[in-house]
Amino acid sequence: MAKRIITISREIAEQSGFSPEYIQENAELSPKKGLFAYAFSGRDITGRSIEDMVYEAQRKVILGIAEKMINDTDKRCRTNYNFYTEQKWGMAGNYTLSLNSSVLGYDMCQKVIMDCTKI
Repeated sequence: MAKRIITISREIAEQSGFSPEYIQENAELSPKKGLFAYAFSGRDITGRSIEDMVYEAQRKVILGIAEKMINDTDKRCRTNYNFYTEQKWGMAGNYTLSLNSSVLGYDMCQKVIMDCTKI
């Protein structure tokens, strides 16, 4: 776990341009005690503070790691499904029921699924 944190800190440092030591020491800390102090914190020409820049770099790195993990999991699921079912992963014709929650919404999908269980 500690190695992973160091790796993430390095990636954040590369993204933000700050040193890994700075990231490890200051990334999660408030710069001052009171909220009023934020009015005097340093900002660049775009109005972003150092904390904003570090946060953006952290966000990019964490989203990148999450995307890689999701893609890896999807790839393993697809390989497993294709091997054991001898069908193609993601083909709607391979399923008894296929719903598009982006169009129907979660509540409607839930209702349709519950109605199908009564059949």
